Amino acid sequence: MPVNHHLNYLSKRPDQDLIQDLVDECIQIKGLEVYYVPKTMIDGGDDLFGEDSIKKFESAYQIEMVIQNTEGFGGDIVNSMYGLDFRKTADLLVSKRTFDKLVGKFTNLKRPKEGDLIWFPMSQGLFEILHVAHEEPFYQLGKLYEYRLHVQLFTYSNERVDTGVSDIDDIEDAFSNDGETISDTYADNDAIETEADENLDFNESNPFGSL
Repeated sequence: MPVNHHLNYLSKRPDQDLIQDLVDECIQIKGLEVYYVPKTMIDGGDDLFGEDSIKKFESAYQIEMVIQNTEGFGGDIVNSMYGLDFRKTADLLVSKRTFDKLVGKFTNLKRPKEGDLIWFPMSQGLFEILHVAHEEPFYQLGKLYEYRLHVQLFTYSNERVDTGVSDIDDIEDAFSNDGETISDTYADNDAIETEADENLDFNESNPFGSL
């Protein structure tokens, strides 16, 4: 038997619009202006590892978001090969309607994507989106109103950054291997390549090389 169309609360458009208006207003009151920086794949990505071998960021869109961390950035202390590494993390809230209006309309994005970046002018930090909870809260009155983003401080790794926002673009100048605009290739190290050519022998019978 179909649902009652006269009493079905999941299809009440005025109530849905009211909740969306309240969500937008709360974010505008409590939030701050950040930049959403979408990524672009240069060579189509790596099918084996499921990631982009080379990334570039060529645009930035100003949008308001709420930081849900009230006591500063979170994160875990990780014992990496370079020593202790404190990875700053944060949880953000953005209106679905606002994202569609300020970002989706210009990028054809249906929702925020993992791997895209968020720039915080307040802390001068660039964060990478690790996870997007795009169905939380779960269809209140039959509709989605917001996205919850879990982000982590971005680790620059020779990506091209040319968004037109000077504070963001300065990251490439500060951390690229030569201080100049890099090409669409991996960073090279001539000293290592020269030594490898002299000491390693790669051939069809031994594709992994030998000393």
